[in-house]
Amino acid sequence: MSVDPVGEARYRYRLAASHLARAERLLALGDWAGVTHFAQLAVENFAKAVVALYEVPTWSRNPSNQLLRLLGRIPERLAEEVRELALIARDVAPEHGRSTYGEPGEGLTPDDVYTEAHARELAAKARRACEIAARVFEAPGLATDRTARRPPPGGSRESGAAHRRTLSARNEPESFPRASGFPRFREPLARALARSSAD
Repeated sequence: MSVDPVGEARYRYRLAASHLARAERLLALGDWAGVTHFAQLAVENFAKAVVALYEVPTWSRNPSNQLLRLLGRIPERLAEEVRELALIARDVAPEHGRSTYGEPGEGLTPDDVYTEAHARELAAKARRACEIAARVFEAPGLATDRTARRPPPGGSRESGAAHRRTLSARNEPESFPRASGFPRFREPLARALARSSAD
């Protein structure tokens, strides 16, 4: 199956930003298990957004190995931060199951398992994952120059105006969204996205 890399990266970032925004709302409500659950999903999908610039992300809850394998293709100046993102993703991956089911063998629900300290730690890791993903996408000379010119799967490229009308009809943004308090992707990604719609 053919995949549009920029479209996949856009989807993953939007998904991650949505999960992070939900985690922040739940933090304010004191729902510690909910914060943990959505913070883990945010980290997972920020990591997969970076992966998507180079290849199709796996379905694994732990994308760290896939991300680490890409370090040789990522600009050297970003390698340490991408490695940090991979380690964050590896660290929080087990929380998906625990925040969904708790610890059944001990008779503990997710609400029994998580404390405020746990929730705040996971939320901080999700914010850091967001920062790293944004820095990767904002870096000049990244994979967007290579991937943005590929046509969408199963069809020809639309003109810029036609593409904007399509996005408008779907209520989709032309660039990566700005969730409250999160970095917004700037150049060169915006230019790459504009180029892909104009080609």
